[in-house]
Amino acid sequence: MLGNLTVEQAYSRQSRSLHPYSTLREAVDLTLSTFQADFPVCENEQLVGLLTQTRLLEALNRQGPDVPLKEVMLTDITPVAPNEELFAVQQRLAESHLEALPVAEEGRFLGLITNRDISELYRFVSSQPDLIPKSQTSVDHGGSYTR
Repeated sequence: MLGNLTVEQAYSRQSRSLHPYSTLREAVDLTLSTFQADFPVCENEQLVGLLTQTRLLEALNRQGPDVPLKEVMLTDITPVAPNEELFAVQQRLAESHLEALPVAEEGRFLGLITNRDISELYRFVSSQPDLIPKSQTSVDHGGSYTR
């Protein structure tokens, strides 16, 4: 059922990112105020890493809340592109034991795709397939559908 769907139709465009010099304390504050658990780490709009909730908790326990993200973030994460098939991304999330992957185009951070986003879209497709916007109309170009 996910075969014809792309990341563009499911990813969260309002995902918050942090800077490499942000601290674990700032990540915790943002988690508590937004309920976002994983954070892309960006310099300007360029993706440089990913702070997962698991990494955040491990680092807090080992190093304390004032450690900069650049010391604990994952840097070997390959982002997904908006046009990638959702099924392949779901498989990649499962194989890598991650809950989220950054979505980027030419290194520029666009948002996050999470297991929850994929499950949500799957539930809608299962129930009412005609509710799901087509790929080209789901991009936010001033008034179009966004998550």
